[in-house]
Amino acid sequence: MAWVGMVSLWLGVCALWDLRTRTVPNILTLPVLVLAGLWRFLWEKEATLGWALLLALAWFGLWVLGAVGGADAKIALALSLLDPGWGYAAMVGLVLAGVWAKVRRWQGKPLQDIPAVPFMVLTFPPHLAIIKASIVGVVRLVHEAPAMGFLF
Repeated sequence: MAWVGMVSLWLGVCALWDLRTRTVPNILTLPVLVLAGLWRFLWEKEATLGWALLLALAWFGLWVLGAVGGADAKIALALSLLDPGWGYAAMVGLVLAGVWAKVRRWQGKPLQDIPAVPFMVLTFPPHLAIIKASIVGVVRLVHEAPAMGFLF
């Protein structure tokens, strides 16, 4: 499962790049996309292959229609090929980015390009598990602190 950490790190770097420049260079996206595709087709032949391909096709279609940027599509394609669940989570991230854009428009703020990759980071399942564990840990600490003699 060390590769999940590598994917998290890669996704974080892409998100920071997207936040700063509103673009993510091909040198960050294409190698991972190619490796994800090779891994899916050569080693991970299972029932989820169809779902991964369907998600990949959906992301490609969104890019062709101009609904997402090229880097967003490549990152989401790679996530979909690695794990279809991650592809669905990336879709949720894209929806959140769209909601954020609508909120900015409703507030009358200038509508600049909304970087979608940071929203994909927020909805990346391993990150959600860490956030959930952190929240559960804090709640447990607050609940058990009086019994342990701590005062907050």
